[in-house]
Order: sequence, then C-alpha cells, then structure tokens
Amino acid sequence: MTETDWNQLEAALQALECDVSPAGAHGQLTALGCRVEAAPPDLGLAATGEDAVAWGQVQELRQQTAQQLAGHDLGFSPLLPPDDEPLQRRLEALSEWAECFAFGLSLPGAFEPKNLSHDGRECLEHVLDITRLDPLDDEAQGPEAEEAYTELVEFLRIAVMTLYVEFHNLEQSPSHSVH
Repeated sequence: MTETDWNQLEAALQALECDVSPAGAHGQLTALGCRVEAAPPDLGLAATGEDAVAWGQVQELRQQTAQQLAGHDLGFSPLLPPDDEPLQRRLEALSEWAECFAFGLSLPGAFEPKNLSHDGRECLEHVLDITRLDPLDDEAQGPEAEEAYTELVEFLRIAVMTLYVEFHNLEQSPSHSVH
C-alpha cells in the first residue's frame, strides 16, 4: 500500500469491521508510533473482522508511519482525504485525525502530559483544539478557508513531529523511571 492510498485503507478498515475512517486510523497509528511503549496487539482499533490481508495493510501503514516519524527528512504527513474532496469533508477528517491521535496517546501505558515540556504541552493542547473544529462554521466556508486548512495541516504535522521527539527524549532522560 502506498502512503497516500486512502481508498485502499478505507477498504481494509471496512474488511476489519473498524468504525473509523482512514484519517482516524492513521491518527491513532501515528500516536502509537510516537509512544515509546509497546502498542496493544489490536492497535486500539477495536477491529472485529479477521481479514489477514486487510490486517497486513494496516500493519504496513503502521510501519510506514513509524519510519516517517523517525526519519530525518521530516517526511511525515497526516493521511487525509485528497485535495479534490470538498473542504468540509477534509476538515471533518482533520478533526477526526486529531481526535484519534489523542485517543492513541491515551491508551494504557501511555505518557503523562505533565512530563512534557512547555512546548510539548502547548503542541498537545493545539492538537486537542483541532479536535473541536466545526466544518460548518462560517469561517470554515469563507474565501480564506482553504489556506487556513493548509496551515492547520502543516501545524499538525509539525506538532506531531515535535511530540514524537519529545516522547523519545523523555524516555532517554535519566530522570525517566518506570513505576
């Protein structure tokens, strides 16, 4: 599966009987890639289907995402609907991506937000702000809406990479201890 194959991921999630969009699944997989702890076996997706091929596609996306996050080329980007989709649909997907990212961080064994630096907490707060986007808001429909969407996607990309680095630096710091 290519990194941007929205339709193929959507079909895999349907085969696995997941009640999440490709954006939501990618947000959650990204959060698991940011975490230092091992991911739960079901990746928190609550999949009830047992399609081995579809599960392999989700695992492949997880690996690709982890490689993008760890890469030095800053190649990570959230998986969202293509730009030819209506802006409202893309905003809904962006909000779901951020919500599922936050959910993935909150799975058992996850980090403590209080251990983040000021910048890390601020990035996390802004990601949570994105979960509250209203695609039907007048500002989301105005002439500057497309540019604002692009800026939000870029901000989310940078915030996630910042959090990834911070989580991994927390794990390596001498003050980090496992209870």
